[in-house]
Amino acid sequence: MKTLLRVFQRLIVAVSVLAMVAIWTVSANADGPGRFTTIDYPGAVLTQALSINPRGDIVGSYVDSGNVEHGFLLRNGAFTSFDYPTAVWTEGWGISPSGDIVGQYGLPDKTIHGFRLRKGTFTAIDVPNQPNTMPAKINADGTIVGCYHVNNSNGGTNVNTMYGFAMAPGGVITSHPMVRTMNNGVNPQGDIVGFYLDPATGRALWSYLIHDGIISWFQFSATDLVTQAWDISPSGDIVGFRRDAAGLFHALLMVRGAMTSFDVEGATQTRAFGINASGDIVGFYVKAGVTHGFLLSRSLFAGNPIDDSSFFVTQNYRDFLNRDPDWSGQDFWTSQITQCGIDQQCIEAKRISVSAAFFVSTEFQNTGYLVERFYKVAYGDATGTSTNGAAHQLLVPAVRFKEFLPDTQRIGKGVVVRQPGWDVQLESNKQAFANDFVHRSRFNSAFPTSMTPSQFVDKLDQNAGYVLSAAERATAIGLFGSATDISNAAVSAQVLRQVAEDQDLYNAEFNRAFVLMQYFGYLRRDPNDVQDTDYTGWEFWLTKLNAFNGDYIKAEMAKAFITSGEYRQRFGR
Repeated sequence: MKTLLRVFQRLIVAVSVLAMVAIWTVSANADGPGRFTTIDYPGAVLTQALSINPRGDIVGSYVDSGNVEHGFLLRNGAFTSFDYPTAVWTEGWGISPSGDIVGQYGLPDKTIHGFRLRKGTFTAIDVPNQPNTMPAKINADGTIVGCYHVNNSNGGTNVNTMYGFAMAPGGVITSHPMVRTMNNGVNPQGDIVGFYLDPATGRALWSYLIHDGIISWFQFSATDLVTQAWDISPSGDIVGFRRDAAGLFHALLMVRGAMTSFDVEGATQTRAFGINASGDIVGFYVKAGVTHGFLLSRSLFAGNPIDDSSFFVTQNYRDFLNRDPDWSGQDFWTSQITQCGIDQQCIEAKRISVSAAFFVSTEFQNTGYLVERFYKVAYGDATGTSTNGAAHQLLVPAVRFKEFLPDTQRIGKGVVVRQPGWDVQLESNKQAFANDFVHRSRFNSAFPTSMTPSQFVDKLDQNAGYVLSAAERATAIGLFGSATDISNAAVSAQVLRQVAEDQDLYNAEFNRAFVLMQYFGYLRRDPNDVQDTDYTGWEFWLTKLNAFNGDYIKAEMAKAFITSGEYRQRFGR
């Protein structure tokens, strides 16, 4: 998760009403931007659709005839109602590609709390020491965004204590640097959208996008009373709603900086709250005094965006290099695919080779793959289980996705290979990362400072698989000089890095890491996460890759991952 406090820059995005704004109306019979469908929970007096994932699953809330609010999931045309235990009301606000739901519930004391619903099991979500936590969305990595605040005396929201937050998969919480903010949407790249409540008017006059730590501000019109951003798609499309000068609410869609305002035909207000990778939009509208949910199916008019060559290349930059593409790189790799024209066999082969090129690139080998080797040298292997052939245990890489992602982002920060100064920036990042690594509590527990230099080096070498020659071992020990322990953390970091960058380790670990990165990069998860439960799949692909001497094309490994339903569902159906 990108740290919100890393950079704080106000970039006011001026929106020209004439050049960048369009207004249109949708109806059940419209031939315009998509097909419109009303969503009403059976027997409900009010229905709100608040989020949609790539599979088309929709979550939201409804109010029954007894005026009690419940959460709902709409999947394959069937509704499922859910309520948090002990709650007086429940709302479903966000749903991930894998089907995890986040939402909010209220207690009799008027406090509001968050939850995560996974495979029928609720888990409470509360920001520590805050009486109210209101999750809004969850992305494919499991990052959750929302806001927290302290109550007024009457149980209402005290906006002067309200902060947007992002909760990383490991539970680390980062608050928005400004009070009176709400983080409402997060996409797979970690981009966040939300809005800021003006202290003078109490209205959301401005919304914001947080991309790579930089905050950009936007509004539909200077004359509007409200601009609220509520979700962002993998391609960066933003939805929400606006309130015009007359006080009327209209749904809002922003694509590449161009804003569109739309309304359900005959409705007195229309608000959009969720968008998926295919561009499908959900929200609610009010007509004849009744609130209905809606689905605007824009994906009926386009394929999965990952099939677009430019989008595919961009996503590989984000998944493996943790950055948006530089223009020259984007053009080069996209052209490698588009030069095939309409030759589908050529396109498939080029997509595989282009995607695999990101793993073997200088940039990834010195960032993501280096992080994997740091964990290998520091902690050796972990133990996993597999049923490949027969049930058995096996040694697997120690690093987990929730550790790998932030460490890779840190070591690659500001690095764009072949741009001026990239090698200097990379070296600085490597040194800083190694120094931080040896100060972590897990490392200090594994390597107490009372160890002698020879014990330290030998333990690292053992974890790495005995890759050091006698001369390399002597050099590493010699870095400590006459010291009898390893209390000099700077030297320990230098030695750790020396072993991690050893060429023999690089060669020995290459295939294991290559398979691991298929899961980390394409699927954004660990090999033994709930979709697989163990390392059977990882071992299968490693065995196959080894059988073909590391030839990923003949092993059809990259092909299998980029054509898998799990990968494609990250971006659309």
